[in-house]
Amino acid sequence: MSVHANIASLSRAVELEGRYLSLADAMSAAEALRNIASQLHDLANVFSPINQIPHDLLVLIFKHVSGAADQSSFAYTLGHDPANKEAYIDARAVLTLSHVSRHWKRTMLETPTLWTRIDGRRRERREVFMERAQPAPTALYLHAKAEELATLLSTTPGERLRRLDLTLDSGWSLDDSDMALLTTYAAPNLECLTISANREYSPVETVSALARVRILDGQANLLKALALHFISGWMPSNSFPSLTHLHLTFAVDTDVGTPGLLTLLASAPNLEFVLMGQQLLLPEEELPRSDPVVLSRLRSLTLVRWAYTRVMNLLKCLVFPDQCFVRLNNIGQVPSEPAPLPDVASLHHATKLDILSTDNEGLLVADNDTSGFWIQAYMTGDTTWDQWCYRIPAMFTLSTITSLHVNFHNTHTFWPSIMRHLSAVTQLKAIVGKPSEHSGVRPIDTLCDLLSEQPILLPSLQDLCVQGLPDDNSIGAHSSRLVDMTALRARAGHRLRRLTVQPNLSIAQPFTEQTVAELGENVDEFALVGPGSPQLCEFRMRDVWHVKGAERYWRLDLWHELKYSGPLERYW
Repeated sequence: MSVHANIASLSRAVELEGRYLSLADAMSAAEALRNIASQLHDLANVFSPINQIPHDLLVLIFKHVSGAADQSSFAYTLGHDPANKEAYIDARAVLTLSHVSRHWKRTMLETPTLWTRIDGRRRERREVFMERAQPAPTALYLHAKAEELATLLSTTPGERLRRLDLTLDSGWSLDDSDMALLTTYAAPNLECLTISANREYSPVETVSALARVRILDGQANLLKALALHFISGWMPSNSFPSLTHLHLTFAVDTDVGTPGLLTLLASAPNLEFVLMGQQLLLPEEELPRSDPVVLSRLRSLTLVRWAYTRVMNLLKCLVFPDQCFVRLNNIGQVPSEPAPLPDVASLHHATKLDILSTDNEGLLVADNDTSGFWIQAYMTGDTTWDQWCYRIPAMFTLSTITSLHVNFHNTHTFWPSIMRHLSAVTQLKAIVGKPSEHSGVRPIDTLCDLLSEQPILLPSLQDLCVQGLPDDNSIGAHSSRLVDMTALRARAGHRLRRLTVQPNLSIAQPFTEQTVAELGENVDEFALVGPGSPQLCEFRMRDVWHVKGAERYWRLDLWHELKYSGPLERYW
């Protein structure tokens, strides 16, 4: 007899004889029916389309939902904000999904890797995930006061940890309990360790003698990634033979010193990605000569918020490959006569060059597809970057540059010395600034004079983009300067292929019909960009600076993220 026939027969029996049942029999029968109904629901779930998905595909879907599918990056932003720990927040979804159906729960319990990213801020959740993740190695996130960490970690078997992320509500000091945790906690299989202290914390006074601490009970041979974020008072002294990623930023007024940093870098010869931040104290003395530290696998070096002289001292002591991206960002304490850059390989292979400077701020970025050099710095007082920029031809190989992106400021005097070396440039983007209120210098005149010099500068130039023209009554004179410049280059055999101009929005009628016609005769193609269009010559960081593998273990916070900053933010 079929299930449906049995159900129909049972229904008739209840209708005919149910009134004769005792209370106990009725309750017992009801419980039996509930069990049968539950079994039928389970059968229905088994045969539903959602539960016909193959096991491996279902696990892959769960990994995607919980953020564990992408093994090339880890969505964990260094810093104090718990909302930026997406890798752990998203992983909590598996707990919710396990309650959807018995089949889903069984699938999840049979897949320990779904439970390996553990947001340990709640004890109950931490225990559930740790149990269900067995025997797979785990990643654990803890957010607590420094003095509470020892208690929290005492319940966590160190041998099961592949990744440990600690966020502290305070700074990391040098008292006995903190040091005991640093030195004695053993996690021999640990691949990644991050410690983020509160950025607002700073030591009572300048810390100049840092403690050298042997972390993780000396068992750091397998460690591949180490991030110490806004720490003070100490530095690790281990050897790190496997370390590829290092992020090291210090609390305000922590004076590490270049020798200490060089010692740390020398202990990790396989480094590929290095970021070190916040060494803005008064410049140190010139270092004694010593053997350089060779980082033969380095792909990206970033120094953020450093004093200029400290940067120069460090770079002089490092040797790294030709194919490396060097970023010096928010560099301060620049002397009135800054020293030239040390000779590093990234200075000699660029095909694209951006130069943006206004008064005492400067941004210079030179790169190609596989290497680059970036410096954004600011001077104090009334000094400018002019004298430093005069030295650019001696510091950089300019003959390989094919794309040039610059601004012309009314204080600039260095352009002729640079342009004479740019023989391969085919594209020039130029933002021309406002005239000087004192000297009468007009940047648009400077540009036209340069491009009209004899012998011709930028002889290979084909495409010229100009953004911004004076918004005064002299617009007619300046448009005629463009006409004269393009005509001269055409007569000299260096005719422009394309000229694109975007005047200031305040100029109602930037060019007369006659001017447009004359420009059209002097160049192959002329375009006038009108209101409502994007900025023609906006400075934008190129994608080559997103070096593959940089976010394998973490993401940068707002203080250190990759972006153009400095004078361009206030240029207009």
